[in-house]
Amino acid sequence: MQANSTPNDDRTGISALVGFGAQARGASGRLLPEIWMQDGVKRVEQALARLLCAEDDGETELMAAMRYATLHGGKRTRALLCL
Repeated sequence: MQANSTPNDDRTGISALVGFGAQARGASGRLLPEIWMQDGVKRVEQALARLLCAEDDGETELMAAMRYATLHGGKRTRALLCL
């Protein structure tokens, strides 16, 4: 990083990789791809939770294993891969 650049400089991070400049920033100053990814992750997580919801008649072992493998922490790239 150059001496006069800052961590939020357009030459660093994702903007340097894909060529996004000031026009790709939202009103909050955040990069639009970041906003797009966060919105997409939220939608995918909600859909997976809805599809793998526990039934009132009790979970089968398979459904419990599927819920654990899909919904519990540590699966941060899953939703981005779905997009």
